[in-house]
Amino acid sequence: MSRAQVINLSYSKETGFQNSTMLPRTDEKIERLLIHPPFHVAIAGPFLRRKVEKLPIIDSFEHLSLGQRIRAFQILGFVAHAYIWGNEKTKEMNELPPQLARPLEKLGQEIGIAPLATYATTVLWNCSLKDTSKPWVPENVIVDTTFTNTDAEKKFYAIRYGLNRVVAKVMD
Repeated sequence: MSRAQVINLSYSKETGFQNSTMLPRTDEKIERLLIHPPFHVAIAGPFLRRKVEKLPIIDSFEHLSLGQRIRAFQILGFVAHAYIWGNEKTKEMNELPPQLARPLEKLGQEIGIAPLATYATTVLWNCSLKDTSKPWVPENVIVDTTFTNTDAEKKFYAIRYGLNRVVAKVMD
């Protein structure tokens, strides 16, 4: 099966590519990587790496829908990059721990995408419209995950999301 056959490229001519679904309660440990403290705060210190190292190794995702697998993959991709690169207070790492590497590899195979943060995970599946009854404008876009939580980074993703809306209209 080719990668194009595996990836569900559902899109709407009004909203572009759709963001992924939140994970069920059974997988909230993955969602929690982005909160308590918020992701951008966790990256600023040793918190994120500690949270990752306490995770169990997850290697079964059969209970998740495709949208939920994409959501898990998206979160783990962001976390993997933050884990490796650290910040000005922490050193760069040379490898991912199995708590990130194994589920990223497994999900990447299942979804048909490289096991790292990609355009799909940072833009296509990371943005949605606040109000789908309103037209696309940067102010109407929600960016789910960012590294810095700055307006500049959010706009960076939102503008690219808007371009995908245009592409979705062409594809229709």
